[in-house]
This record gives sequence, C-alpha cells and structure tokens, in this order.
Amino acid sequence: MATFIIYAIRWAVTLTLLYSLYRLLLQRETFHRLNRAVLLAILVVSPLLPLIPLHTDEPTTFDEVLAKIEGSLLSLPNSESVAEDTLLAQEDENAASGLWVRYCAYIYIIGIAVALTFYLFRLLTLTRILRRCQRISHPIIPKDVHLMLDMRIKQPSSWMYWIFIDPIDLKKNADAVLRHELAHVRMGHSWDLILCDLTCHMLWCLPFVWMLRQDLVDVHEFQADEAVLQGGVTLEDYEHLLVRKAVQTQILPIMNTLRRGAVKKRFAMMYSGRPSRWSRLKLLYLAPALAACLWVSAQAEVYKTYLNGKLVEQKELDVVDPNTIKHVTVIHSQKKVVVETEMSGVDTTVFQSVALP
Repeated sequence: MATFIIYAIRWAVTLTLLYSLYRLLLQRETFHRLNRAVLLAILVVSPLLPLIPLHTDEPTTFDEVLAKIEGSLLSLPNSESVAEDTLLAQEDENAASGLWVRYCAYIYIIGIAVALTFYLFRLLTLTRILRRCQRISHPIIPKDVHLMLDMRIKQPSSWMYWIFIDPIDLKKNADAVLRHELAHVRMGHSWDLILCDLTCHMLWCLPFVWMLRQDLVDVHEFQADEAVLQGGVTLEDYEHLLVRKAVQTQILPIMNTLRRGAVKKRFAMMYSGRPSRWSRLKLLYLAPALAACLWVSAQAEVYKTYLNGKLVEQKELDVVDPNTIKHVTVIHSQKKVVVETEMSGVDTTVFQSVALP
C-alpha cells in the first residue's frame, strides 16, 4: 500500500502542475481541438511520468517529504531479528504522530473503492435505460449509430454509439438536437469521459482533477455546438434551445447531454472570433511544466547505514574502527532492499539480502 500511496501523490502533483498552467494559459482560447488534445495528454502523461526511473544524487525537498510519509506507512516485520526491531524503532520513533498518515491512506483507499462502485452502478443504470428504449431510424442518423426513443427521457443525451431522445424533442428540435449528439458520437467524447472518470475516481480527493473534468466537458460542448452551427442551424434558434434545456436534469453524469457545460460560457465561445495563430505558442509552457514534473518524479539514490543497530551518517563512516563493527545493515531507498552483514572480526563477512514489503 505504501508504494501505491507514494505513486498516487506523485501522480496528483504531476497532474496539478500540468493542468494549472493549462487553465492559466489555454482555457479561454477557442482552439477546441487543441485544448481537448492537451487535456487528454495531461490525463495520459500524469500517471506515466512517475513511473519513469529517474534518480538524483541528492534528495529533493519533495522527496524528503515523501520519505517521511512512506516511513509512516511502511511496516517492517518485528519478529525476524533484534536488529530489525532496532531499525524500526529508530525509523519511526514518533509512531503516534504518524498514525494520521495511515488513517488518511485508509480513507483514500476506501474512497477509491466507493467511487468505483458508484461508477459501476451508473453503468448498470445505463444498461437498464438501453433495454427499455426503442431503436428508431432518422435521416440525419447513420446506420452505425443507434437512435433510442423513450418517453421517460427528458434530456437528449448520448453515450458511445447510442443517442437517447424523447418524442417531443424528436418532433420539435430533431435537427439541432440530433446534430449535437451525433457530434459527440463521431468525435468519441465518451472515450474521453471514461478516461477522465477513471482518473477522477483514482484521485477523488484532488480538486484539480474535477476541474479538469469540467473543462474537458466544456470543450466537448464547444465542439458539438460548433458542429451544429456548421450544419445549418441558426445561432438564434440554437440559443433558444440551449436556454430551454438548461433547466432540465440530465440522465447520468457519465453521458453527454445537450445541457452540459455553462450556457453563458458556450454563448461566449459561439460569438468569439478566431484566435491569433500566435496563441498556439502558449503550448511552449509544456516544456518547463514537464521539467518540473520530472523533478517531482525523480528520486534520490540514498543509502542508510546502520552499524551495530545505530544509524551512522556518511561522514562518520571514515572514522569508525572496523574492529568494533559486529553488524552492518544498509537500506537502499529505491530498491527497498535490506543488506545485512554479520562480521566476525575484520576478515569474515556473511551477506544476506531481505526484500522489504
């Protein structure tokens, strides 16, 4: 569990660094396709960067903080030998103060389980909706997309290759509504939401990941709105439709619906002009952001040496009398391997490696 918690912290910090600069520099730009690509890249890169094996000679401040957290989470066996008991006592002298770290870790793990359970429940609800709907055809909808009709659907929506609509919208607003939902289907927005939702559930306690999700949903709506207006629907009629739909309730959060996103923000995007080509240069922010993320992911090559059960600093090793050494233990910070050396005099040495949990 300790390894996963440390990885999740690095993942959360990496995502926060990348997304913060996106929100500062690119959120208001109308490069919808580019913004979507950047957000998806953040979702993909942020969990991968901490897995890159980068090492530094000296521990960073962030690495030292993680080492303290890991020390509180890591449990060493206390029945193997007296030496291990001594190490555990010296590594966690203030065990009572570190209990809150373990409690927070338990709450985090439980939160992930609860979030994934609710997500599976929503998928099951979607399955029940699919079973009760009737599939129909429409000239706008191609054969590979399923148009589902049901009286109980109050908000036009879509998921994967299914579009859900009620008879009233099919009769009054079919052109605008179907073009909007078809744009979601054709652009694969449901796949984006699946990736984003999984990230949100794994990092449920991080506010920035939920802000990223809302920005991704907004970009989806901007792209769908643009497709509707390019399909021949007038801007005035489409605005009236959005206002009417804004007061209705969507079916499931995992689905794309017409009322998703802030209506005011969508209107502003419809009326905004084309941005300057120089605006694309803001993507250069990714270079320093990635450098900062790599710094966060880097881990120091640190060895801790214990002589006769006592922690000894590196500068003290040069003045130690070898004849006084009976037992040496070296802990590598990255590989989590304990190297124990039993010394009988100075000439005889026996090595034993024990992997930590």
